[in-house]
Amino acid sequence: MPYNITLTNGTALLTLQDGTEDSTTTSLALVGRNFAGYGPFLNENFIKLMENFSSATAPSNPLIGQIWWDSTNRHLNVWQGTNWKIISSSMTGVNAPVNPVVGDFWWNTSISSFSVYNGSQWVNIGPATPPGAALTGLLGNLVYDGSSYHTVGNVVVNNKLIGIASSDNTAFNPVGSTFTTLYPGLNLSTNINVLGNVVTTTLVAATGNITTLNATNAAFSGNVTFTGNVVLPTVPTQAFTSNVVPAANLSYNLGSTTLWWNNIYGTSIHAQYADLAERFESDAEYTPGTVVELGGAAEITAVVDELSEDVFGVISTNAAFVMNGRAGDNVTHPPVAVQGRVPVKVIGKVRKGDRLVSAGNGLARAGTKTEINTWNVIGRSLENKDTLDEGTVEAVVKVNS
Repeated sequence: MPYNITLTNGTALLTLQDGTEDSTTTSLALVGRNFAGYGPFLNENFIKLMENFSSATAPSNPLIGQIWWDSTNRHLNVWQGTNWKIISSSMTGVNAPVNPVVGDFWWNTSISSFSVYNGSQWVNIGPATPPGAALTGLLGNLVYDGSSYHTVGNVVVNNKLIGIASSDNTAFNPVGSTFTTLYPGLNLSTNINVLGNVVTTTLVAATGNITTLNATNAAFSGNVTFTGNVVLPTVPTQAFTSNVVPAANLSYNLGSTTLWWNNIYGTSIHAQYADLAERFESDAEYTPGTVVELGGAAEITAVVDELSEDVFGVISTNAAFVMNGRAGDNVTHPPVAVQGRVPVKVIGKVRKGDRLVSAGNGLARAGTKTEINTWNVIGRSLENKDTLDEGTVEAVVKVNS
């Protein structure tokens, strides 16, 4: 006599005839009444259930809710009716679980931290602060400006508010905050040491003193002390309300030999060095202090004759201002001091106040009253030289055209 087999929900699965065995409706062998040798089928069914059909290949004809252990990838799966879904799990331990699947959870017992696997790596969920440590992390917060609330992110390290991140398009004044104004972007607290790059797409506003190392894309509204290079590649016009000073005297540059500022505006400029120079193409490499004239194979050459009226200037030692600065380097286009205070190579004795004229061979000498004229004077000596051999004197250079 045949009998009917139904699913847990009461749905009819099949009618099993006497003396028959069905292995196509499900992953198990279903045996009818009076089937000879039914024992192995029944026992194998129990084994398959105990193993959760452990195999590298998914079982055929699965039923909804059936469990399969993927022995190759070591994953537990459940049949949803159209596909096998990996069953994620929760694990604990010091080391990350082996062969994780997307959605697996891991409680790291060494640091009391909760993570989830995203398919390629473990992503830490939290808590933001390890056990025993003070509050640290980026914490969401609502601040009130007197009329409405704004969502911000508080940057907290060791229970100290370091900064506030705001996504508002305009600045606003938070009520009862240590920040009088919050600007779009990252607002840093007072006296913060930034030991790395500060990178933003909009604005970094500081309400107090900031010491930075290699700060990038930073706009500050307080005193700023730079102890490293500051690169501002794509930031809007910056407004400083206090002084911008280097951390050490004569240690840092504004710009570089390859990255130049365009226009610099101001009331006055103070320089340590004292001559105004311009780069000119030379026919050879000349050392500082060499007296040059127009001519030669290029624009300038070392002065050849005594009392030359073609003298044009002196190779600068350290120019305060260099014009035509991108024409070349000190070898091909040395800076020529055309006005100001500069060391000059001289031969013979020189007295303070003497007018200097050319002596040939790139040198100058003291001129006599009968020798000097409007065109051959290079400048005036600012110091004495009491020897007859070649030397250097500080002089004020002023070349007439």
